[in-house]
Amino acid sequence: MLPMETALVIAVDALPPEIASLRRHLDPSAAAGVPDHITVLYPFLPTEQIDNGLIDRLATVIAQVPAFDYRLVDVRWFGDLVMWLAPDPMNPFAASPCWWKSPSARLLTRAPTTGSRRT
Repeated sequence: MLPMETALVIAVDALPPEIASLRRHLDPSAAAGVPDHITVLYPFLPTEQIDNGLIDRLATVIAQVPAFDYRLVDVRWFGDLVMWLAPDPMNPFAASPCWWKSPSARLLTRAPTTGSRRT
């Protein structure tokens, strides 16, 4: 069993069969039921810090991000262990941490961390 971890993700529509097969083979979180997604923030918070109040605050912050269209256009890798699909355009995803700067985000308990993590 995988240790319990949290992340903020954007669920995506069904992946092409070839990519879905790779994900099932390479990503243990797929077998654990994590849907096809684009990761916004990983790691997020320890599970014991997530409650309905935090989820409500997140919903308020995320609602401030305007909707945008994208396509997944290229297979890329973080090192040798993590495959990811590059979106086009990349900018809305690269800019997504801007919601950490919003006044509502101050209600969250911590800012993102950096470092290498295996998914």
